[in-house]
Amino acid sequence: MLISKLLLPVLFSLYQVLPHDNQAHDISLERSELPAIPDPTGFNGAFVGVHDGVLIFAGGANYPGKPVWAGVAKQWYDDIYVLSRDSDIPENGTPGIQGGSIEAAPAIATGRSEIVVLGGVGGPNQHLMERMAISHRAKELKDGLKTVSDATERKAIVDQIAEHQQRLTDLIKKISFSKRIISYNTETDSWRNAGILPGQSQAVNRAVYFEGGIVIPGGEVGPGVRANSIILGKISE
Repeated sequence: MLISKLLLPVLFSLYQVLPHDNQAHDISLERSELPAIPDPTGFNGAFVGVHDGVLIFAGGANYPGKPVWAGVAKQWYDDIYVLSRDSDIPENGTPGIQGGSIEAAPAIATGRSEIVVLGGVGGPNQHLMERMAISHRAKELKDGLKTVSDATERKAIVDQIAEHQQRLTDLIKKISFSKRIISYNTETDSWRNAGILPGQSQAVNRAVYFEGGIVIPGGEVGPGVRANSIILGKISE
């Protein structure tokens, strides 16, 4: 398979050819991998689509070399990768649920009335509301610090901010990634458990149809941990 370089900014339209059977079925994915994205860390938050029979992966962000809680700054990218059937390796594109919530899950339509959600960030250890409350309180303390001149009082506030940030870091490290496949039926307005993802769950990035299966390129496999693998899953009934 060939990953070709796009040397100029491009505008492209994305299309997907979706299967149209409307039968309910359990979902079992046979997992394999396509050539990996050529970055040791990987990316999430990228634009993903299929055009003219090639897989397009554009942009994204990561924390180069270290996890998010190590204090490294997030870096954004403008690279575009194109994966075609003739490739062996990907090359750089452009220059320069219960007990919790599910977020940032790859999802895709598998029929006229079914949307499949593949894993995602969350589950029993999501702690979403607690993290939001801690972040809000830390922001209040930082804003209030601007008007405080007394050194002792400032130190007390700074210590409180540090405690909140440490608590937030501890919760982020514990965030769980779901491997559950769930399906939503738009006609009956109902959800069902449809299966379990084999291997690691890759969250955040889009799922698309490519090479006769569902592809999840890159994404995040743990808190602050990016992936460069491109997963190809084929549904078996």
